[in-house]
Amino acid sequence: MGVINWKDFWDEKARHADPHQQVGRSLNEAAPEARLDAIADDIARKLSLQETDTLLDVCCGNGVLTRHLASRCRHVTGVDLSPVQVGNARSDQPANVTFREGNAMRLEASVREAFDKILCYFSFQYFDTYQKGRRVVHAMNERLLLVALPALPCADARYQPNG
Repeated sequence: MGVINWKDFWDEKARHADPHQQVGRSLNEAAPEARLDAIADDIARKLSLQETDTLLDVCCGNGVLTRHLASRCRHVTGVDLSPVQVGNARSDQPANVTFREGNAMRLEASVREAFDKILCYFSFQYFDTYQKGRRVVHAMNERLLLVALPALPCADARYQPNG
């Protein structure tokens, strides 16, 4: 079994009509807006997100959750590997949101340093190896909120570089 080409995988997913299927967030039905608002509220609380903050949403997909976070801070920049997902995200882009194509493994320090808070929501499992994921986490330092599996009580962790 070879390594999955995640860019191709997410480009293909992005071709679905349903935005929730585009990012693999549906179990035969779309997530209700109230659930997305609740997730955004939880993220905002865990990041101590302020209305003056700038947020980097790494692996943002089509921006469904990014848009829900936009009302909770000054500006959000969503970055995703898939140009098709980014194109979908840009089709409904609030004024305080920017979407960019980019690889989480190659985000430059100047880009990372420009943000008050960084989020990587439900995406860590898509890094090919633990070491690659670890490099991303280290590169984003203590401003990162890594959310992996929301159903598990130990899933949310603010990264501590010495912890």
